[in-house]
Amino acid sequence: MSITTSYFAVAKKLNGAKISIARFNRFARKVGIDEILESFAPSSELLIDYKESRISWEQYVERYTSEQKKHYKEKPSDFENLLQRGEKEDLALLCYEKFEGKQTRCHRMILFDMLKYLAGELGYKPEFIEEEPYKRK
Repeated sequence: MSITTSYFAVAKKLNGAKISIARFNRFARKVGIDEILESFAPSSELLIDYKESRISWEQYVERYTSEQKKHYKEKPSDFENLLQRGEKEDLALLCYEKFEGKQTRCHRMILFDMLKYLAGELGYKPEFIEEEPYKRK
């Protein structure tokens, strides 16, 4: 099975378990989210610093990566559970930012790369499907 990323605006059109990894989930259930895992979201402080242009994207990546490394040290089972589930079912990790190819600035892309790395290190074998622009049918 697989792990991919996407954004809330197209969530209802996705297959598999739709998992919000956003900090704020006011509309999550409304758009068809099955589960919320806020532990993978950036801290409120980090999110506000970035949204208010106090830090650059590069600084955001560095701080988010540091937060998630700490998260992994404290609770590796959170990451391993996602990887195990991805071997058995399709998972879509979702947030607010629209997908804009390589220019997409969203923590879900950073987390996706972290999970790919961990899967290789730990021997998990879910299929990792790179996000693509949503195509209207």
